[in-house]
Amino acid sequence: SSAAATSSSAAATSSSAAATSSSSAAAPSSSSSGTASPSTETIFDEDELPEEEDDPDLARALVASELVKVEQHYVRDLKLIVDAFVKPLRDLQVRAEDSGNEAVLPITCHQEIFSSLEIILKHHLLFYEQLELRILGEWRSQQPQTRIVGDILQSLVQHLTGYSAYISNYSHAVATIRKCTKAYPLFRDFIRSPTVRKQCGAFSLADYLILPIQQIPRYVLLVKELLSKTSKSHQDRASLETALRDIQTVANRINEQMHESENGRKVLQVQCQLVGAKVPTLLEPCRRWVREDALALLKGKTTISRYYFLFNDLLVETKEKKAPRKGRKKSSTTDGESVVYSYKRTFPLQYLHVSSSESEPTRIDLSFGKNSKGRKQFSLLASNEKQAEEWVDLLRSQIVKAQQHGSALSALEARVTNRLSSFAFKSLPDLRADGVKLVDRKTS
Repeated sequence: SSAAATSSSAAATSSSAAATSSSSAAAPSSSSSGTASPSTETIFDEDELPEEEDDPDLARALVASELVKVEQHYVRDLKLIVDAFVKPLRDLQVRAEDSGNEAVLPITCHQEIFSSLEIILKHHLLFYEQLELRILGEWRSQQPQTRIVGDILQSLVQHLTGYSAYISNYSHAVATIRKCTKAYPLFRDFIRSPTVRKQCGAFSLADYLILPIQQIPRYVLLVKELLSKTSKSHQDRASLETALRDIQTVANRINEQMHESENGRKVLQVQCQLVGAKVPTLLEPCRRWVREDALALLKGKTTISRYYFLFNDLLVETKEKKAPRKGRKKSSTTDGESVVYSYKRTFPLQYLHVSSSESEPTRIDLSFGKNSKGRKQFSLLASNEKQAEEWVDLLRSQIVKAQQHGSALSALEARVTNRLSSFAFKSLPDLRADGVKLVDRKTS
């Protein structure tokens, strides 16, 4: 199965430790390439295991053993990326630069693709060693009520916070792989070489790079499962509850960050696709892409083809341009696309009003202006009722948010202006009067 399948299987993991094991097995692993896989021990001799439902301590121990196994597979896969790609590509590029040969993968591209992967591996090697020593070592001689692991899981949270940069960079890393595969033949030959295929099996470099993103939901599932097998009176209960809460918080924050990062790249893509003399700057810290569609602009009894980009604060009207003639250079996006749009006009949402038409379900009526007087009226035509309803709903919700944001900014500006107007500026002292020698910069 592919790495994408791993994500869905991990997300669908049931509450049983066995199900978690199956999701882990679906991940790219060095064992799939024929490399010898070290065996994962369990706390108990499997021939002497009692039934899980008859022994809650056993059930807890099995989940803990599964946690060690999942971490072992993850560390092995991270190490494979470093050994099969990160180090060899870096060494090849250094040798190419020293000898003046053709570039394999420029160092800047190498950093863009692999980001902080080696640091992540270093942290998880330490985490795995701690888990293995505690669960497969110390637990064997301890009573069930004194077997704790929550403290080690709490230390994991510090490592997970370092994932932010990697996850924010992931989409760019995949795009860089595509770009470099076309731009650098030696890089393309390397990632498709028999040596790499033997190490990685059917999985691509991009399949492996997504593993850190898929790993965090597994921790949430496993710690939840471990907590469900831990009695309220157990010594480990409080630590596990804290660990779960903290890991879940990091997971939620990273999910939001990944969404924001992807959205930011989408705004950049739209910016690159717009052409014309008065194209506005779309790249603003708080701007978010919401939707885009081909809609018809009604002008009298005729319709004009238009393409609209809806952001959280703007509606941008454009016209899709015809494909460039042969021999002319295409305007490309960050993803290598060649579709471009001729910029027409922009409508700030805080001054926009929208309504649906009862007589024409596919029509979207809009008016624009800072006050009720002098509002400009125009209408758009969707391809079907569903599209019209979705646009009206989205426009209404984004307009309300934009107006609220605009009101908050106006209030802030008023407060700042009032404070500045009442601020008494003190005159600066004459430094020469205090015997301070001033240096003339022109002669110094």
